Amino acid sequence: MRDGILKRTDRHPEVRKRREERKRAEPDMERIELSADRALHRIDGTWYALVDMWVTRRRLANGPVFDVARRAYIQLGPGVDNDAGWYWYRRENPDRRYAVAKRQLSRRELRRHGLENRAEDED
Repeated sequence: MRDGILKRTDRHPEVRKRREERKRAEPDMERIELSADRALHRIDGTWYALVDMWVTRRRLANGPVFDVARRAYIQLGPGVDNDAGWYWYRRENPDRRYAVAKRQLSRRELRRHGLENRAEDED
């Protein structure tokens, strides 16, 4: 019955069935590499374009930098410059990069890459 009033539909069997089919059909991707310093990353169900910076050399004297994707400050090197310190630093940061800029993808960009934003509670 159509009466013009918006109603909750997430409990309907056909909506649940479509959601389950979509889960099975799509691989759960979190990151798509576009180039060496650019990537698409899903954060809380929303896709963003990220610009990455690489840690190219040992940097002990500098303070932490803010990673916009993780929303946290990260160290660019271990606290102590020895082999054990670098071993643990590389183990915790295997890709040795951090995001310096992020912006939400537009509808056109989402369609171009075959992606869609979705709420986390759908998963």
